[in-house]
Amino acid sequence: MSGADKEKSYNSTVLSVEWAKRSRDAFCHRSGYGQFGIVQGSTYPDLRELSSKELIKIDFEGFAIGGLAVGENQYTMFETLSSTIPFLPENKPRYLMG
Repeated sequence: MSGADKEKSYNSTVLSVEWAKRSRDAFCHRSGYGQFGIVQGSTYPDLRELSSKELIKIDFEGFAIGGLAVGENQYTMFETLSSTIPFLPENKPRYLMG
């Protein structure tokens, strides 16, 4: 969602969290399945923080950092990663989607 304005990015972030909740409710009862929450928020650090904190509440087995490597420059991608990673649990797997 690189280049999206803040309001659109906020709405998309909130919607992604709602989808994550629905997915968790639908699949967490199936043994043997691990789910990753996908952190969104475009390149806005406060939206990345919001997404991370809400996904942590859902208690996923791991976390993916989504919405990057979709047109932003490398500097912006690294800055966004730097402002996202501190909000993710260190004791669970994390990866950059793409």
